Amino acid sequence: MNPSNSTDAASRMAIWVQRVLGAAVALGGIGHVFGRGPGLAAEMQVTALAPATQQLVLVVWWFAGGCMLLLGLRLGLDAAQAQVGRLLPGLGAFYAAFGLVAVLWSNQPFFWIFVALGIPGLALWGWRRGRF
Repeated sequence: MNPSNSTDAASRMAIWVQRVLGAAVALGGIGHVFGRGPGLAAEMQVTALAPATQQLVLVVWWFAGGCMLLLGLRLGLDAAQAQVGRLLPGLGAFYAAFGLVAVLWSNQPFFWIFVALGIPGLALWGWRRGRF
């Protein structure tokens, strides 16, 4: 069943799930830049890292937040156009795999959020392809 050709309850639910995923990713991007960015910049000032390295870390940090924001907006736009699951196979797999590796490597429970966002993404993609 392709949600773009259907108006049944499952299709409407899939669209809302993707909208929520998009909002979570976009808000995460905003929080990444504005919530943690200033604190990270302040903490970087007291490290032994060279100023150029500090600047590079911050630029990559802000870039990642911007990418998260745009990706979340794109997921929401796809949901609004009933294109559920279009971007999600690679995105869902990346988020879930990254989250699992990050938890195992860093022992920081925060990274489970990536797994929690990736698994529904993979499920929506599988549903769109008629696999469940």
